[in-house]
Amino acid sequence: MPSSRLASSIIIALSLTLAAPAAAGTLSVGPDDDVVARAIAEAGAAPDAEDAALQAALPTDDEASTIEAAEPTETAATGGPVPADDGQAPELVHDDDILPEDTSRAGVYVRGDVGAALFATPSVRLSAPVGRFRSPSIDPAITFGAGVGYDFGGWLRTDATLDAVGGARFSARSVCAGCAGGGFTRERADVSALAALLNAYLELDGPIRPYVGGGIGVSRIEATDWRTTRPDGRTGKRPDAEGWNFAWALAAGIGVDVADTVTLDAGYRYLALGSAETGRTAVGGGGGRGRVKLEDIAVHQLRLGVRVRFP
Repeated sequence: MPSSRLASSIIIALSLTLAAPAAAGTLSVGPDDDVVARAIAEAGAAPDAEDAALQAALPTDDEASTIEAAEPTETAATGGPVPADDGQAPELVHDDDILPEDTSRAGVYVRGDVGAALFATPSVRLSAPVGRFRSPSIDPAITFGAGVGYDFGGWLRTDATLDAVGGARFSARSVCAGCAGGGFTRERADVSALAALLNAYLELDGPIRPYVGGGIGVSRIEATDWRTTRPDGRTGKRPDAEGWNFAWALAAGIGVDVADTVTLDAGYRYLALGSAETGRTAVGGGGGRGRVKLEDIAVHQLRLGVRVRFP
């Protein structure tokens, strides 16, 4: 450093001065004094090498101005440049300016279904205690339906449906009390039904949606073209049976989305239809007359359908 070098030069100069002979007993300025003076001047004037290197590394005024102008502006957290403060609030940049797509399924839908109706075994009762029906059964038939509903977009949807069961063959046997030698009369009829229901379903959300549900409503049952065949081959007819009933249903199934607004629906439904009764008819022998009543008519429906939603 300059101060340490200057101090060293002064000490050396003083040492030389004190060492010089003083013959007359007084201090005089001689050649050695010139050496001291020159050492002091050189020590004060010569810059340190380290200071020179530091001074050379510092930028000049022009270079400092250039560096200041080239400094990058501060960037925001989003990566975009922040303009210099001009007295106005900076414009905010949002990554979520574009709203996410609405994926809710809420809306009105229409549906159509087709399937098989497997009838439970009905019971057949006579109003007069003459003769009885045995081994009653109703053959499988085709079922189809349509409806309109509303999907609330979560776990709940409801619909109103109208379902029909085509003509299914009813068969049974009745005791032929007036026939010689006894025997059984064969009974045949065509059974059909309509059911109008209000339904509600709990359905899981997602592209594949299992569901359970149920409904209540009314039904209309008819047993038409009722024919009888006695053991001796004689044939006859009975009046048609019909009836309006309270109907109810339990359902379960699964829906699979095949498009944004189209869902395939595969399901099972138990549909209780009620009963139907004929007009007064001959029963047994001896001219007895009564009514034949079909009771506990119900179907197990296996259905495949399509639901189309209107967003």
